[in-house]
Amino acid sequence: MAEITRGNCYRTVALLSTRTEKGVDVATGVFLLGKDGTPYLFTAGHFGKHVNASTLVELPNGPGMKPSVFSLLALTQGNRKDSPLADLSAFPLTGIKPQEKKMFTSRFITYAALLGDGAHPLNRETELTTMGFPEGLGHDVKGCLVPLSFRTYASSDCFYLRDEAYKEPLQVFALENASLGGYSGAPVFDLGSKNNGLVGFIKGNLDAKGGSIAIVTPAIYAKYLM
Repeated sequence: MAEITRGNCYRTVALLSTRTEKGVDVATGVFLLGKDGTPYLFTAGHFGKHVNASTLVELPNGPGMKPSVFSLLALTQGNRKDSPLADLSAFPLTGIKPQEKKMFTSRFITYAALLGDGAHPLNRETELTTMGFPEGLGHDVKGCLVPLSFRTYASSDCFYLRDEAYKEPLQVFALENASLGGYSGAPVFDLGSKNNGLVGFIKGNLDAKGGSIAIVTPAIYAKYLM
């Protein structure tokens, strides 16, 4: 994708769903290109580590259009990389068939569009946009798929957060708004600067008495998996 805009960023995400004994788990996936041009699908690690043969990938094709649906394991040939430093999983898309490639055109965020280094403070005046499928929502009454979005701002600099699934504290930052299940893995875009790009991925919520705030994994951790 040459440039990420409000008009085309819906193409960079996918609805992910996995059948479990308790029902269906959902998350949001993001399409990225590695530095060497390898295509990847990224999502939150707490979802990615539990995918199975039932996991589906639904690609939004725009308003009024039905989604394209694929098996995740078929697209990835069973390959996955999990980050030991962040709540992220990366799936190399090595199983895309020649006749399927056109369905993935103009979906991938370039390596150069991954913004930030995880060390310098975010500009809290910059409007951020996240896009995904909270609770699996996004299908309209005609069965077409369009992700939900909301605009927000960073409410913190990067800090360390304990997560019992990881040995070391995770580097994250917070948003002013809360998140929902299904938004996990969703991209957080900076679309208001000179260089539009991806600043992070929704990890989930930090819950406390009286409310919740969304927690974000900085985009730099995707680079370590590609």
